[in-house]
Amino acid sequence: DVSTTEQLVVTNDGTGPAAIINQKGVQPVVDFQDDSTSVFYIKNGGNVGLGTTTPATSLQVSKLDATSAITIHRDGSNPSTNTSLGKIIFAQDYNGTQQNSWGQIELKTNASSVRTDLAFKVKSTSGNEMTAMTLHGTASDGPRVGIGNTNPPARLTVRVDGNTNTDQLRVENSSGRLF
Repeated sequence: DVSTTEQLVVTNDGTGPAAIINQKGVQPVVDFQDDSTSVFYIKNGGNVGLGTTTPATSLQVSKLDATSAITIHRDGSNPSTNTSLGKIIFAQDYNGTQQNSWGQIELKTNASSVRTDLAFKVKSTSGNEMTAMTLHGTASDGPRVGIGNTNPPARLTVRVDGNTNTDQLRVENSSGRLF
């Protein structure tokens, strides 16, 4: 049945979900529209589209003739130093066991509550998470990049711990190694 109404209100005072929608077949699960334009769409199979009815991945954000953006927003009081402001965590199940982090991109305040570091974290061969690269915001001399260093003292700092037999810095062109 189809009817026109001013609003739909669902109240659930129980312990289960307020709504269960079970789409059987190959049609879309949900298509919320604003003035006949799809704004939130769940495709058959579970891909979610914001601004698109053809999401190609688990989540696709689209904006017609404009920049698409996703905001990770922290509410509350002003952050202090070394406060996480948001992160993207890459996780997976491995042999049936939830692995919480195979990598992360994290934005946090650094030694100043008004400057930030953007850290790229990866999992090492031993399984430990390590910061591979940090983009470090400074007061006046511009950003700094640290590879293997979370608080780079120069514009580019490469840090290697322990004795290794691998190159510490290598510059190449299409013909091979320069130095």
